[in-house]
Amino acid sequence: MALTEKISFPDLQGVLESKETLDEAWAFYVKLLRANPSISNSLYANKLEEFRHMLAPTKLRELEKEFYEVKEHLRKLSKKYDVKMRLTRRQKDFIGLNEKIRLYIINNKPMDTIRDFLGFRVTLCTGQGDTKETIKLCYEVLNELMQYFIMNGSLLTEAEPILEGECEESIKEKLIIPSESLVIPGFEDNVKDYIRNPKANGYQSLHCVVRKTDGPLFEIQIRTMAMEYRAEFGSASHLPYKINKYVGAGIKLDLSKIKIKGFQASGDGQICDLVGLVNSVDPFGLL
Repeated sequence: MALTEKISFPDLQGVLESKETLDEAWAFYVKLLRANPSISNSLYANKLEEFRHMLAPTKLRELEKEFYEVKEHLRKLSKKYDVKMRLTRRQKDFIGLNEKIRLYIINNKPMDTIRDFLGFRVTLCTGQGDTKETIKLCYEVLNELMQYFIMNGSLLTEAEPILEGECEESIKEKLIIPSESLVIPGFEDNVKDYIRNPKANGYQSLHCVVRKTDGPLFEIQIRTMAMEYRAEFGSASHLPYKINKYVGAGIKLDLSKIKIKGFQASGDGQICDLVGLVNSVDPFGLL
């Protein structure tokens, strides 16, 4: 539904200045959105409340249990495919979450396609360069995991459409791009395939979203070590991508006035919310 109203969001700076914890700020900002009724503010508040509910202790315990169950399954896959793997988990930071929600509202994108608040990432330790074999392995691990989740009572949601521009030819020629999908037939619509459709900056990965019938919703990302390196340090580095992606979101903060522990700025002025970041690394594989 296209919004015809003038979009105006409550001041986030003032809220963060007045609160001592991120949880207090989160709750009060939702209250402000509710106090200024409009379709856009109601959508905004609904999404923030949905994700805040996912941080309830019972929900986090469910996610913790899921993490260790996935880890045990990956141990078996590590032995089966003779490759070491790394499993990480993260929670989208509060500022990044607000930026994304605002852009979705401004651009009339459906709120239900924001599904990357919580997620797991599987990195295959395959070396610094990709080959046809490592690309194929990415898909094989994805297919194994999708079957694992389905057999254990989960649903796979339809993948969000890829809206990125075409990959630059100078970058594309350095990538290995399969000529056809290697996803299990019938499940192509459940996978956001950035390996066959790399982002403009060369980012490659496989994404799918898992919804537990009686538990949490989370995103799974699968990539090789070469893809990981490119995403962290190379042409697909997330920081400049995020700077361009979120321009226009309208969130500018004066950190010197914010007392919430964990807020800081990186050298280029980008805000890092360490309170909202949950990142644990668990490398494992053949012993």
